Amino acid sequence: MKKQKTQSGITLIALVVTIVVLLILAGVTIVYVLQDGSIFESAKESAVETTVTSIADYAQQMQVEATTQYYVHNKEITIKNSPVGDDGALDIQSFFPESMKASVTNGSASTGLTSSNGKLQGEFTVIAGGHTCVMQFKTGVLYCSSVDSQTYSGVIADPKP
Repeated sequence: MKKQKTQSGITLIALVVTIVVLLILAGVTIVYVLQDGSIFESAKESAVETTVTSIADYAQQMQVEATTQYYVHNKEITIKNSPVGDDGALDIQSFFPESMKASVTNGSASTGLTSSNGKLQGEFTVIAGGHTCVMQFKTGVLYCSSVDSQTYSGVIADPKP
């Protein structure tokens, strides 16, 4: 009786087909990673959005404090950079964690963030997560005007009474 030889392995055609499929997948992946709006761009945009949202959460505490003081204690508040003296101003940094550096900026620096009818007004800057964000309160509505010197527009938080 004659023994049959069995050969195991892949054929040349299967090998070529596999290589072609892998090259197509590699090409699609490279295009997706390197094009505009790539996964890296999306990650950077998400990091900025996360930072702005985090800042907005802490900034809203300032607006809540202004609203509370107005409606409960019938007084307006002022928020300044490390207030000095007995003028009753609150320290802006006290509303943010130590990992974020906040300061009242531009025209608001001397007067601070002020409240009128319980709604804050003024501009402040927060450095967080490697980003510098310029935020503004306009009659209680929080806006982000720039992130890392790039224009960033839109309402961040608009509390409804």
